Amino acid sequence: MQAEEVGRRLRKNALKGSTVTLKLRRADFVRITRSISFSEASDSTNTLYGHALRLLEAVDLSEKFRLIGIAVSGFAKTQSAAAQLKLFGGQSRRDESWREVEKAMDSIKDRFGREAIKRGTLIEEE
Repeated sequence: MQAEEVGRRLRKNALKGSTVTLKLRRADFVRITRSISFSEASDSTNTLYGHALRLLEAVDLSEKFRLIGIAVSGFAKTQSAAAQLKLFGGQSRRDESWREVEKAMDSIKDRFGREAIKRGTLIEEE
C-alpha cells in the first residue's frame, strides 16, 4: 500500500505532513491531481490512507489509469514523546495509539524485510 510506504518514510525521517496529494495519470496520459490539507500534521498511515481514499472517491473511476500515487507535503518535524495530546480524544489521540503500532511494524520490516508483516486488510484471500 502506497500510504504505508509514505507513512513509513515520514516516521523514519521524523517528519509529519499536513497535505495529502493524490496523483493520477489516465491511459491517455492526462494527469489529474487532487489535494487535501488538514489542521494537524500526521505521519499515521491510517490518516494518510483515509485522506487519499476520500480524494480517490471524488474521481471518476470509469476510465483506465496508468499511474496512481500519493504524496505528502506541508512538512513539520515530529515532536518528542512529551507532545501535548487533546483532552477529549479526537484524531490526535487515535493517531498516537496507531503510531506505536506503526513504529513496531516499521521495526519488524527493517529487521526481517518488507514482507515480514502486513496489515490484515492487505492479506488476500485464497
